[in-house]
Amino acid sequence: MLTAIKLLHTAIWAFLAASILALPLVGVLRRFRLAMILSVIVLLECGVLALNGGRCPLTDLAARYTLDRGSNLDIYLPAWLARYNKIIFGSLFVFGELVLIWCWNTSAVKQVLKAGSLYFALVFAVGFVLGTIRTLWVVPILGARTAELIEEPIMFGVSILAARWAVTKLRFPIDRGRRLALGCVALGFMLLVEFTFVLWIRGLTLREYFAARDPISVTAYFLTLAAFAAMPFFVGRKSAQIAPGEVPVKH
Repeated sequence: MLTAIKLLHTAIWAFLAASILALPLVGVLRRFRLAMILSVIVLLECGVLALNGGRCPLTDLAARYTLDRGSNLDIYLPAWLARYNKIIFGSLFVFGELVLIWCWNTSAVKQVLKAGSLYFALVFAVGFVLGTIRTLWVVPILGARTAELIEEPIMFGVSILAARWAVTKLRFPIDRGRRLALGCVALGFMLLVEFTFVLWIRGLTLREYFAARDPISVTAYFLTLAAFAAMPFFVGRKSAQIAPGEVPVKH
């Protein structure tokens, strides 16, 4: 069983590593749709790791079948590579995304960054207010899990309204790649703030953060984040078709 787990984990790692290493190349070749697919695959893996406290679920599964607790207990990699895998390929992933941005059309990049920043700012501002209310007044009465589960549907609705307003206000084009890029930019800002500034304020490490979170509410939180990232793809499609200065005709 351990051999099967290690083979599976190695195959998944090889696919993800190849996807990350391919990002600069597909950027130079201007294959941006393929680049978007590869980026989403890697981000999904990041989400799985985040939901499991920064560890691959296969690591915990492999640990049941061996007393070895080395960094490569669950994968056929050198110990040094398994130990620094996240740092190495995380850095390469960031580098690949920067190459993609550099290769992309400059005006399109500015438009995506502007819309993504606006969308993030709107949702984060509301989330900060709701989070303060939840922590100070709702948690002492209902408990952390119930308070967070009440907040998530509200934030889902806020994401819908904020995404619709942002793409309408900026007349963001109906382009699947750009819409997904908008959501990814906003998600990147949200995770950056969540795992740096917010943890610094609360005085927690990343491991302590995940250890303190309720498994049900944190799952709902990351599902809400996924919806937050995907929302620009689905909203404001009709309004974006109206050219500036054009008056829509009512039938």
